[in-house]
Amino acid sequence: MKYKISVRGLIDLDEIWLYTFEEWSIEQADIYINSILDKIDFLSKTLFKEMIIVILKMDIIDQK
Repeated sequence: MKYKISVRGLIDLDEIWLYTFEEWSIEQADIYINSILDKIDFLSKTLFKEMIIVILKMDIIDQK
């Protein structure tokens, strides 16, 4: 699933990366941001499937 992160979201990710880098390390910052992006990707795929299921269920109910 493709998704688009808003400009504000990208700024937030940059700030999260910078804070994590300053407090811990570059490695930890990369791990943390990659983890966040993985979760966003997972949610974009999962939520899309859930929306289709709800729409299909609604269509079945409307046909009864």
